[in-house]
Amino acid sequence: MTTITVVASGTRGDVQPYLALARGLQRAGYTVRLVSSDNFATLAAEAGLEFGSMGFSAEERLQSDEWRQRVEGGNFLKILRGMQSEMKTVAADMARRLPPLLDGSDVIVTGVAGTGGVFTLAEQCRIPVIQAYVFPFTPTTAFPAPVTTQLPLGAVLNPLSFRVLHQMFWQMSKAGDAAVRREVGLRKPPFWGPFGALDRADTPVLYGYSAHVLPRPADWSARYTVTGYWFLDEPESWQPPADLVDFLNAGASTRVHRVWQHEQP
Repeated sequence: MTTITVVASGTRGDVQPYLALARGLQRAGYTVRLVSSDNFATLAAEAGLEFGSMGFSAEERLQSDEWRQRVEGGNFLKILRGMQSEMKTVAADMARRLPPLLDGSDVIVTGVAGTGGVFTLAEQCRIPVIQAYVFPFTPTTAFPAPVTTQLPLGAVLNPLSFRVLHQMFWQMSKAGDAAVRREVGLRKPPFWGPFGALDRADTPVLYGYSAHVLPRPADWSARYTVTGYWFLDEPESWQPPADLVDFLNAGASTRVHRVWQHEQP
């Protein structure tokens, strides 16, 4: 039976769609392993998935006061620089953990997390890769990259904006890729990252959003598939917390009063 390893990293908002994708692949009859930070082990177990831990918890780090202030500041470049620094801190440990976690995979499915060494290991071990993203990552003339949506770039510059997006994520995660390369005895990573090699290999790409929300660009080739959202259904046994039920049952006026009281100094 085909074994698929799904690799994801970040906060729960980043990882949960990939967990839903992994669960869908499992229901389709594949053996599926989720590789992520250790705080997602319980979610993987609840979904009935095999789990491999990369060790560090990005979510715990992002809950710190320092990171809250950085995120609330809204400076995307400053956030990326901070993530780059975090990646350098955990890169060596992740490089040791990754190779055995990917061992035995017939296919690897990953997105932005792949730039931290997963794409490199897949190429080294000759394991096929399927890229998977929850936002547009492929250059197109139809619209600009997500981080530049407010700029009227036009059909000529729109594709270039995606190259800029690629480099933002590559600069953030290349320390992890370099550490993986040292671990397995490879030369330094390519200056522009793994994207050129992935394109030359015609690597399939899945997009986990709705084509009704953002139509599939006409200039994308057949290897780009917009599947619809990857939602993780709650287990049938799930029950809302008691305080949430009480809050909803209290009635609109009481809820507003409680919120007002909570916000008072």
